[in-house]
Amino acid sequence: TLASQIGALAIPLLGIYAGGWAAVVRVASGFQTVGGQILGVSIDMRLVKAMRSAQRCVVIGEFRCAILLGVGLGIATMAAGLPTAFVLLSDAGRESSSFWVYMVCVAIFTFGLTALSPLGRLLGFLGPHWYRFAWDGTWFVLSIPLLFLSGPTIVLWGLAAVTAFAYATYVTLLLASARAFTASRADSSPEPGPDSPAS
Repeated sequence: TLASQIGALAIPLLGIYAGGWAAVVRVASGFQTVGGQILGVSIDMRLVKAMRSAQRCVVIGEFRCAILLGVGLGIATMAAGLPTAFVLLSDAGRESSSFWVYMVCVAIFTFGLTALSPLGRLLGFLGPHWYRFAWDGTWFVLSIPLLFLSGPTIVLWGLAAVTAFAYATYVTLLLASARAFTASRADSSPEPGPDSPAS
């Protein structure tokens, strides 16, 4: 998404952390591709099948499985991104007082960014497409001020906070929309009448 590119745009603002952060962004981008183009396609097909069944437990279960798969991808990205962030960081960055702030922000950013990637199309399955546009637009609007902050540590905290907020709100919207979808399908199902054949 457009908002997810803020991590790359912020590289020149990160001073001694810029080299390590640039490498982390590239690692996260690769995992995003795996999540969106490989895992995401499989998730999409399974969820469409579940939604056709209109069974609440099946639909909600598949959405939860999709979220957990995203969590697994996010953890895998952290496992690759944190060593990369350390090895490719400058000596000045490793010796700085904000080194652990940098590493924590790398973990949050890489997890949030890639855990979202398999789920990117799902919100559009459940309702109007403007839900997804509104969410992405909010993420983008919240990210823009980060490009005008001064100080690498503040920018890092901002990137981590906005990414965490984007992930949490998307997952919340996704589960709420899935519950609303199953409730609407249940309400529209015809009640069996007295003349209905026994199953």
